[in-house]
Order: sequence, then structure tokens, then C-alpha cells
Amino acid sequence: MDTFKDFFADLKDRISNPFISSFVIGWVIFNYPIIVALLFYKQTELKVDGYTSYLNIIENCRNDNNMLWHPLLVAIMYTFLVPFFKSGVRIFNSWLLTSTDGIVYSMTKNKVVSVELHTKVSSDLEEVKSRYVESIAKESVYKDQNTALLSRIDDLNALQNEIVSKLNADHDNQLKAILEENETRVKNLVEDHRISQSNTSARLFTSETNQTKAEEELRKFKALVKQGLYDLAGLAVYNSDGTMTPEFVGRTSKMLKDLTELSNGQT
Repeated sequence: MDTFKDFFADLKDRISNPFISSFVIGWVIFNYPIIVALLFYKQTELKVDGYTSYLNIIENCRNDNNMLWHPLLVAIMYTFLVPFFKSGVRIFNSWLLTSTDGIVYSMTKNKVVSVELHTKVSSDLEEVKSRYVESIAKESVYKDQNTALLSRIDDLNALQNEIVSKLNADHDNQLKAILEENETRVKNLVEDHRISQSNTSARLFTSETNQTKAEEELRKFKALVKQGLYDLAGLAVYNSDGTMTPEFVGRTSKMLKDLTELSNGQT
């Protein structure tokens, strides 16, 4: 199916070619007896004219000039000479039209114009003038609006720049204040840490001192108790009448006094 489509498309393209179509038309013109006989004549009519068959009339009418050279000459002339002829006709028509307009203008430029035509032309001219004035006015309005818009844009740009500058300044001030506050906090924290460390060291030192002192007092207490017990060991406790001996009472009082002074932090 595609083969037939391609064949007919190629055939159509070839037939539509100016050279081929003009050759076919020329061949038909120079060989019209054959075409007429094939299309309209019957066998009886051919015999009346002295031909025995269609092939006989083709043989009698056939010659090289009518079959090839004359149609070929027509095709060449139509293909190559007719376009030049058409262009010449168009050039002639253009020249004739231009010349005619020039002649008409030269003949009528100094003539009297009718009142009706003058009125119409004047009316058209006034209308054109009014349109031109209206266009100028609209253009002026557009220019004013454009100028106002440009001024507004400049104001907005200036306001934007001012806002941006203010925001930048506020941002810088806030950032500076935050940095200063952080620096102060850091210093305070460092100082608090130093003080806390000093207090801790002092407490540790005091605790160690107190512990040493307590150990020393305990050692002294043990020594006093030991010495007191040692002193009391060789003394008589009671007299013959059942009362305590003065030596025992004195030594006991002295030991209690020493222990009391030791507990109060006195040596």
C-alpha cells in the first residue's frame, strides 16, 4: 500500500512539474488527430475516412517533429521564456500605472476643487489634528505618570536604604551589647570560680588545721589521763576515818582542772 502511495505521489510531483506538463500539452496540441480518433471515433467512422484501425491512423499521423521536437520546443519556451514574459508584463503595468498617476496629478494639481471635496478634506484634516492633539495630551499624561512613578521608586529606594542602615546599626549595637554582657558574665563567673576555689581551699586548710588540733588535744588528753592515773595509782584514797586523803583529792582536782582547760583549748 505504501508503495502505491509513493508511486502516485512521485507521479503527481512529476506531472505538476512545469516542463513535463507543458510538454504534454504541446504533444496533445500537435497530435490532436490521434487523441480525437482514440476518444471519439468508431471503427466505421475510421473506415469512412480511409483508416483501417486505430493503429493505422497513429502510424499515418506519427512523425518526429509532432511527436518530440515541437512539444519539446513548446515546453522549453513555456518553462524558460514565459516567466520573463510575465515579469515584463508586470514591469510594463507598473510603469503604465506610475506614468498615469503622474499625468493625472500634473493635470489636476492647479484645478479648482469642489466645495464638497474641500469640506471633506478639511473635516478629515481636523479629525487627524484632533487625534494628534489627543495623542500628544495622552503622551504628556503618560510622561507625568512615568515621572511620578520614578520619583516614587526613588523615595522607596531611599526609605529602603534608610531602614536597612537603621537595622544594621541596631544590629551592631545589640551585638555589641550582647558581647559586652557576655564578657561581663564571663568575668563574673571567673571571679566567682576564683572566690569559690579560694573559699574551698580555706575551708580545706581550716579543716585540716582543726583536725590536726583535735588530734593534738586528743593526744594531750590521753597523756593527761594516763599521767593522772599513774599519779593516782600510788596514793591512798581514804583515811582511817573513811574520808578521802588530801593528796588524792588534790591530785584529782588538778587532773580535772587540766582536762577542763584542755577541753576549752587552753594549755
